[in-house]
Amino acid sequence: MHMPSNKVQLGRLITALLLALICQLSFGQSGSKSHLFSKTDTAFVPKEIQDPECLGINKEPYHATLMPYASQKKH
Repeated sequence: MHMPSNKVQLGRLITALLLALICQLSFGQSGSKSHLFSKTDTAFVPKEIQDPECLGINKEPYHATLMPYASQKKH
């Protein structure tokens, strides 16, 4: 039977330890809820963006630069 080399075994051990550490830090936080992200981990969202009646922050007025006519005589 072929045995893996010491470098391969060490690499597998380091990978397993890092995975266990990441899992512990992500899911095993004591005193917090059991989800990955807390409210402080999310980005700040201004209240204007959450308001469905606010339709235009930093918008220029509407304008048309092209008026389509069949010919110049019609306008």
